[in-house]
Amino acid sequence: MGKRLETVLSAPHRAMFLVGALVLLGVSAWWTAELAARATGTILAVYPAPAGWLHGALMTFAVLPFFIFGFAMTAMPRWQGQRPVPRPVFRGVCALMTTGCVLVVLGLWLPASARTGILLAAAGWAIGAVRLTQIAGKANPQGPHLRLIAAALWAGFAGGVVAGAAVYRETAAPLRAALEVGIWWFLIPTFATVAHRAIPLWGNALPREAARSPTWTLPVLIAGSFAHGACSLAGAQSWLWLADLPAAAAALRLSWAWCSPSVWQVRLLAMHHVAFAWLGISLALIGVQDLANVAGVRVLGLAPLHALTIGFFASMLFGVATRVTLGHSGRPVIADSPTWRTFWLVQAAALLRIAGELTVGSVASALAVIASAVWLAAFGVWAARLLPFYWGGSTAQGGRGPDTP
Repeated sequence: MGKRLETVLSAPHRAMFLVGALVLLGVSAWWTAELAARATGTILAVYPAPAGWLHGALMTFAVLPFFIFGFAMTAMPRWQGQRPVPRPVFRGVCALMTTGCVLVVLGLWLPASARTGILLAAAGWAIGAVRLTQIAGKANPQGPHLRLIAAALWAGFAGGVVAGAAVYRETAAPLRAALEVGIWWFLIPTFATVAHRAIPLWGNALPREAARSPTWTLPVLIAGSFAHGACSLAGAQSWLWLADLPAAAAALRLSWAWCSPSVWQVRLLAMHHVAFAWLGISLALIGVQDLANVAGVRVLGLAPLHALTIGFFASMLFGVATRVTLGHSGRPVIADSPTWRTFWLVQAAALLRIAGELTVGSVASALAVIASAVWLAAFGVWAARLLPFYWGGSTAQGGRGPDTP
């Protein structure tokens, strides 16, 4: 047991990805049960805020940050040519965030634990963000990407504190504002910037793949995401389309620039391209929804949001975490057939959830439950295959190539 724990705590991605995967499965199992209870007309539990918002808050501020910090603490020092993050730092960050996360979740039933949990999770997040901000501040051609990631982490810190306080005080309005910050100022800038930096780099392993990224695309994409969040917080919903449609055009332009037939020769690279394509699609759907809202017509429901969260965030998480895990455990950085099939289960979950928003009544409820069950099955299989790599197996770096973070 001691040797396994030492192996888990030997690298940021091992510790952070392990906890993140366990929290992901726990939150997903709860949400599947909640949706099933709704579909059958029963009540699973009474919560201090709407269950859907709690689900969004847990995914945004309790699940994805473990993967983001695990990746950033692994990749950012390498991209900057610096020494790895010291073990006491990432171990402390992981311990504080994990303990805080557990106490916040317990706070749904034992409110007294929530305040301590918020403080611990916030302390861990802040320590990690400070360290990564220091790394990003060093002079390097990769600096702009890393500074964007560091800035997004601080936005996520602010959103997470507000979300935790809102749940603790049982006030729904601040929780909704925190989710806007979390999605538009934290997750989209982080995931889009990582993709912009990493996908062309990883694609260089192919003969024909070039690092083609039109210079205007990332600024337009990040500015659009920030502007959407600002308009939402200011109540200026009628202006959202001016932010979302240019951002969609930038994301779709990047997908077109990066794509080539050779992409499909490497499954793991194809997974990243499919995941990123969801960003442009989801932003375009959000833009269409914005224009419809201006005209006084309600369309699409939460379909654009699920295209973004399941299609883009979950698919990119699946691909990047798989790549980092394989590369840093001394294994070939390839997506074998089981991994490839599981990735497409995630795509099926996204399409089923979107379809559920385009139907009504019992069909919509059934599709939501099925989509959540498919999601849980996909990440359950994924976790069962990758989790043993975090506490056992080779710790050699033989599987890491120049394109592996």
